[in-house]
Order: sequence, then C-alpha cells, then structure tokens
Amino acid sequence: MFNILGNLTASHRGGKCANIRDCDPGEHCITQQCVTTLTRYHDAYGTGLQMNLDGTFSVVDPTKGTWAESV
Repeated sequence: MFNILGNLTASHRGGKCANIRDCDPGEHCITQQCVTTLTRYHDAYGTGLQMNLDGTFSVVDPTKGTWAESV
C-alpha cells in the first residue's frame, strides 16, 4: 500500500534505484525511482486511544474522535 500511495503522491522523482540505499536521505525507492512523498505510516486508530503493552486499548481522551482504519 505504501508504494502505491507513495508513487501517486510523489513530489520529486530522482534517479534510478534498486533499493532505498541507492536514494538520498528522505527519499524512497518506489518503482525503481528515488521519490520524495508525503505518504507516511501511522497508527491506524483514533488519537483518543492508546495501545497498551498487552495489545489492549485504553481511552485516554474521550473528547477526541475514535476511528479505525482497515485495509
């Protein structure tokens, strides 16, 4: 999913690459090109929740919206 979104939202296309080590810092190797993208990994649950060490969730701020992302 990251590569698809990263490719669609790329704002700069640099040189050719085989892996991320071929790219400058801050660039990603997507479709064999070094690209700069705003695509980021993030926690896929609302900011009012907190994931505990045992894998359960707690409500830490009930005033914030709660949502979940699925693929």
